[in-house]
Amino acid sequence: MGGNTVLVAGANDETSSGYEAEEACSWPARLLFLFHEDLRNACGRYPRTSLLQRVLTHRFLRQRSTRDIAALPPSFRCSQTRTELTEALSASHGRLVHALCSFERRRLWQVALVAVFAAVLSVVEASLLIELLRFVTQTRGDLAVSSLVLRVGALQVVLVAVVVAKGHVVWLSAKTTTRMTTALQSLVMQRLMTGACSDLVIQPQQLQQDEDAGVEVVPALQQLRGLFRHIDTVVHTLGCQSRGFLVLTKLTGICVLLEIQVSAGSGAASVTCCGLGVLAFNFARRWVTWKRRPWDAAYTQMIHTLHEYLNDVLPVQLYAWEGKLRARVLEARQRAAEARASQLVTQIAVVSGSWGAQWLSVGVVLVVLQLCNVELSVFVVLAVLLTVGRHFREVWDDLAPVWRCKDSVAALERFLLSLPSLDPAAPVKGDKVPRATGVPLSRQHHLLVNASLSLKMGELIMVHGKAGVGKSLLLRALVNQHQATTSSGSERTTNATVAFCEQQPWLQHASIRENIVFGELFDARKYRCVLEACALFPDLEMLPAGDQTLVHPRGANLSGGQRARVALARACYANAELHVLDSTLDSVDPIVRHEVFAKCLSHLLVHKTVVLATHDPELISSACADVCVHVKDSDIIVRRTKRVAMSSSTSKNMAEKVDELGGAIGFCGWIIASSVMLFVAIKATGVAVTSYLDALFFELTRALTTAPVAFFERLDVNALVSNLWIDLKATDWSWHYFVDYIASSAGVVAATTIFWTWISGPYVLLWLLPLAAECAFLTSDPIGIDIYASKSRVLAMLEHAFEEVASGLTVVHAFGPACQRRFLQHIEAVINLLNAQSLVMRPQNCYMIMRFAFLRAGFLFIYGWLVLECEDAAARGLALVCAIYLPTDLLAMGTGVVNLRVFLLQTHRLRRVVNQATDARQLVPVPTMSTPASWPRSGAVQFDHVWFTYPSSSSTSKHPRNVLRNVSFTVDSGEKIGVVGRTGSGKSSLAMALFRIHELTHGRVLVDGIDVRSLAPHDLRSRLRVIPQAPVFYRCSVRSYLDPVDDFEDEQLWRVLRHTGLASTLILNLAAPLADNGSNWSAGERQLLSLSRALLTPSRVLVLDEAFAALDQARDDTVLELIEHAFARSTVFLITHRMDQVLAFDRVMVMHDGEVAEMGRVDELLRDPDSKFFELLETSPLIHASWVPTTPSTMPATITP
Repeated sequence: MGGNTVLVAGANDETSSGYEAEEACSWPARLLFLFHEDLRNACGRYPRTSLLQRVLTHRFLRQRSTRDIAALPPSFRCSQTRTELTEALSASHGRLVHALCSFERRRLWQVALVAVFAAVLSVVEASLLIELLRFVTQTRGDLAVSSLVLRVGALQVVLVAVVVAKGHVVWLSAKTTTRMTTALQSLVMQRLMTGACSDLVIQPQQLQQDEDAGVEVVPALQQLRGLFRHIDTVVHTLGCQSRGFLVLTKLTGICVLLEIQVSAGSGAASVTCCGLGVLAFNFARRWVTWKRRPWDAAYTQMIHTLHEYLNDVLPVQLYAWEGKLRARVLEARQRAAEARASQLVTQIAVVSGSWGAQWLSVGVVLVVLQLCNVELSVFVVLAVLLTVGRHFREVWDDLAPVWRCKDSVAALERFLLSLPSLDPAAPVKGDKVPRATGVPLSRQHHLLVNASLSLKMGELIMVHGKAGVGKSLLLRALVNQHQATTSSGSERTTNATVAFCEQQPWLQHASIRENIVFGELFDARKYRCVLEACALFPDLEMLPAGDQTLVHPRGANLSGGQRARVALARACYANAELHVLDSTLDSVDPIVRHEVFAKCLSHLLVHKTVVLATHDPELISSACADVCVHVKDSDIIVRRTKRVAMSSSTSKNMAEKVDELGGAIGFCGWIIASSVMLFVAIKATGVAVTSYLDALFFELTRALTTAPVAFFERLDVNALVSNLWIDLKATDWSWHYFVDYIASSAGVVAATTIFWTWISGPYVLLWLLPLAAECAFLTSDPIGIDIYASKSRVLAMLEHAFEEVASGLTVVHAFGPACQRRFLQHIEAVINLLNAQSLVMRPQNCYMIMRFAFLRAGFLFIYGWLVLECEDAAARGLALVCAIYLPTDLLAMGTGVVNLRVFLLQTHRLRRVVNQATDARQLVPVPTMSTPASWPRSGAVQFDHVWFTYPSSSSTSKHPRNVLRNVSFTVDSGEKIGVVGRTGSGKSSLAMALFRIHELTHGRVLVDGIDVRSLAPHDLRSRLRVIPQAPVFYRCSVRSYLDPVDDFEDEQLWRVLRHTGLASTLILNLAAPLADNGSNWSAGERQLLSLSRALLTPSRVLVLDEAFAALDQARDDTVLELIEHAFARSTVFLITHRMDQVLAFDRVMVMHDGEVAEMGRVDELLRDPDSKFFELLETSPLIHASWVPTTPSTMPATITP
């Protein structure tokens, strides 16, 4: 959020005059939509104007600036529309459609009145058209010029008036739908931002999954997208009804006119045909919707898989899963292509049927007239054709969404009415004493039953227990973030302001400073104190831009300990009374952990209530906590102790410092033949474009799944995913509509031009050329392209904001109303900007239609000139049809051209991503040898003078710092090596160098004597094994995760699950679900599941990077024993901060500042009391006491901010 705020500031500027340009313009400008013309004048790169523009932009039609047009007035902004809709919902007792109609009552009446006026004008238009047809088809010899001019002129005036009225119906409907959309989106976001809806987003963790009725864990982002799709359906339906009212009113008037002027029964026949057509079309639309569902599902799965990969590039490449994910994406693409082909065939049948039904209705009316002995002259046929057939499909298109709206209304009402109305601006009140009393917390089965916990202000509460017993559930209950089944008479109150730090830290895609300050007022002194207390100063010195370093999505450019301490610093900086820390310090090395505990928890937060969940036995057994809470067997055991402060001499100092802070028709046989050829050409074009798009998608998938990690570290991954979602969907689904519009309309224009040339000679082209030039100017106007492209960018911004908020919704909820309000304001600012651009696009479309209406005057003038000397009455009538409806085809062709240019722009963006990823892949050295089938055979590893660095994405750092410097060591086959050291010392970088996540600066890494740079990266990573601290998980079953390619039998899977203890405690069915990121399992359980997968396919080299940081001591010992037996012949590297895990290993490597400070057996390193290993072990009192003599503590006695 922090990085995008500046982009949307103008959209939420309360001091702007807003979208008042329309109201400030003169009435001619407002009537003809000329207030939009200033968009060109304000954009310096679009200075050209046509003669017609210069005439229409005379001084008395002067407009205002683009800034005023593009901004929103208060009545269209999220805050006000949300308030108005909330009141309407309360008054309507939760009936959403009634509330929306009440919410926009005044403008809906305006739409109805203008629609009635437009319908009356349409009846007048039909009457004048019938009169003109009678005049030109029944008059013998030459036509009277004055009579012809009078009729043509009157018809032209009415045609322009009809276009203006219809344009205002569309414009008023756009305003209505914009306000409805804004209000609903803002109301949904408000409910999601408040803790009231946390149970809908954060699903209970499950012990098992019932086969009959399981609860699927739905991510917050997917729920949000679903709710917004429901909003679009409901609002689109209501908007269509205003236009449908216009069409029905107009069609009724025309049928009455036919009844009076043509023959009795023609109107009734028209109404009957239209009614039957609407019913048939309803069935057809439902068929199309049903046939599209498989495409939607497959397409969503395809994009979702790409999203998963782009968000977890590093672990996916470490696992060498790129090929598997690429196969999943291409399989989903193939299913989507098959479903799309089936759905397109269905849609072609429906559209063809709708056109056939349209002409069938005309034929039925003509048959009725024949049966009534009405003379079927050319006049009668054209009158029926132009009055009935023209409006038939409009009724279908506008009424069809009604049948799709029911489910969406029900879903939105259920969501909005099932939650209490919480105002994030409501003040916090209460006695500031957090309590959770008598609260049974549940998964599918209760994890905690009758849990009672009462806390006092200023206490430090330590929560511990085995992995998966419910510690995180208890902490979430304290901050009202999890579902609790409250028994009779029990209560749960947390009235204190809360700062929450998750077990898997969530960081924004912003600078480190913005992540820590987190919307609070910046106080330099307080900020320095927090950095000092969280031991972040050394880390900031190593980062390329200090605290201004941009945090990559999911903190990919920070180590696990750095991410944890930045998240802790955010919690410490917040002005909260209750600080809830879920295993925050478990991923930090002992020295830093001790320092942070002493400075931060014992001093900085000494007067705050702190609840800390941990697995660290030293912290658990220490006397530093006021209350120890042991979570065991669905119950909690509370033990109160007397806290002993650490480094108490600085407690008062630090406390004092902190306490100071805060589509057209043809009639001749040759036209039919040309239409067939045109149809073949369109379909051939479609096949060619589809083939190109399929090839482009394959190239895109291959490029993204083979690009190195450095390519993604230089990108905003969330923006890339958002743009891919928009561009792929547009290119795959919408392009054929644009080609059809252009081809069909161009065919009609060409046929009309040939017909006019045939009846009047080639000189007519001299009259058509100026009008054609004006049409070309309108369709090549670059401002429309810019508006569409700009809207795509804002849609990507909105998707990015949704992604960021959904991933950190737990933290946003926990930090309280102020944080919720800040994130809500940010998303509302993006929604305001998107709606402002939509309101700019609407008058742009109306303005283009308006100008084509004036063009029709030119075509009617040409018609009058053509028919003066034409003696063929049929030709006169046909020429009239061409003159009236040719601009419509030109408009359709122009619209298709504009949209096709947007499509080409989106295709260009996809091609650019492909080229960038391909260029990045070419920087990776080409393998010089094929990987031996049995490699690695022994597992010996050698680092030979290795220098390693991470490519910097910061423009301020031209020479990135080497994180490994001249590292050399040799590990024999089967050795178990413990790698320890302070946070940021380069431990995880050893794994990055071994797996070639980035290329070495100097030196080489050999495995079994083979330089890893001579092997293909995928082959290298697929032969070695790694378990990272945060394993990557996808939504699938346990079986699909353990065995993605079905290589193993169920019994083999159960065997490894029993070894890790998951079979007896958690997994009762291999079909048990895994949510996105494994969010329905605890962190420790996810780590054990990842270990189970490694046990299925053991390797001679295994790297464990903080793989068991979330496990309790007892489970940790069991896992280490399992590794010792299961990987007895493998070379194992255990990167850890817990010193007790490495004591039984063959050798220990101590990393310090990117170098190997020490390496040897444990007993050898302990002989030197000045060694780095001794210093690390000294910070672990329980281990230290049993291995070496006690020495004085080296912790600093004072803290200097």
